[in-house]
Amino acid sequence: MELKATSLGKHLAQHPYNRVTLLNAGVNVAGDKHEYLIPFNQLIAVNCKRGLVWGELEFVLPDNNVVRLHGTAWEETQRFYRHLSERWQTWSQSMSDVAARALDELVAMLNKAAPPDQWLRLEQVERLANVVRHALAALPLPHQRIPMFENCREAWQHCLGNCLMEKVAVAAARNAGDTVVCLTRYGNVMASRGSVIPLFLNQIKKQQPLTITDPNMTRFLMSLNDAVELVLFAFEHGNPGDLFVNKAPAATIGDLAQAIKELCNAQNEIKIIGVRHGEKLYETLCTREEMVKAEDMGDFYRVPSDNRDLNYARYFSEGQEKVTQMEDYHSHNTEQLNITQVKELISTLPLIRKEVFGEEVSEFIV
Repeated sequence: MELKATSLGKHLAQHPYNRVTLLNAGVNVAGDKHEYLIPFNQLIAVNCKRGLVWGELEFVLPDNNVVRLHGTAWEETQRFYRHLSERWQTWSQSMSDVAARALDELVAMLNKAAPPDQWLRLEQVERLANVVRHALAALPLPHQRIPMFENCREAWQHCLGNCLMEKVAVAAARNAGDTVVCLTRYGNVMASRGSVIPLFLNQIKKQQPLTITDPNMTRFLMSLNDAVELVLFAFEHGNPGDLFVNKAPAATIGDLAQAIKELCNAQNEIKIIGVRHGEKLYETLCTREEMVKAEDMGDFYRVPSDNRDLNYARYFSEGQEKVTQMEDYHSHNTEQLNITQVKELISTLPLIRKEVFGEEVSEFIV
């Protein structure tokens, strides 16, 4: 399938590219003297725009590079964009399964090499970081897009944050002198780029079914203000190497979808599409080993760092009975909100206030 600029559009646009061809796993943007092959694994976004007369396609690439095609007939531009989007999204979902399997294997390796109850020297962390960098470079999706896929998001965040970055911070905290290095940990912020809320709103606008993999999946519900409060609390109360976790409520994805439907007075059906590889039934914020030593500070948990030295011999014969009696802290065993409570909570989000209630709000993250 090919889209070409009109003769007049080509003349007036005076642009190096005047046609684009849809390939099996990419697009080829070309002109009389220039050609640009864009494989799907380098494509970040595709934007379809309308000028005063003609259409425009914008291909967003890594490092803020953009390739544009101008001067095309608007109806043909829309038709090509629909076909391209369908093929690109189908390819992306397939590649997300491949990426999820690779990330799960990487998480298993990291959990074995860097368990949560053991600290590492900085040089050990650096060696693991090199392994992670090489593994992530081989993933078939652009890194900017990976957090958008539910089946990849948690493992991706673990590889980037929950494991190595935290190990680096704890190692730095031991040698930071008068500087206090501490950490915060939380799930996705509601209505942010990795959240399902913008997807549901977009599906409602387009009169499409709300797609859910498993309605019984739970996720923490944390606003941007909650995230900021967590950071400020850590600033005030943190000791070197401390980890702070917000006690956020949670809800099932099914209840979240129903709550958004009711707020929008929408009649869209909720379609169960099945669990994708790598998707978790719930989010885990603290392991049971961390919960054993966690201090309850009201709305937050403080998990002190492991200050043992590297002489583990004395621990071989002494265990911790409490560990077997504790549970991980996750979105299944935190406070669960019903549909009414979810509606009340998400009604405070700037995105909902703007898109659903029509309010004028200040800039918000998306």
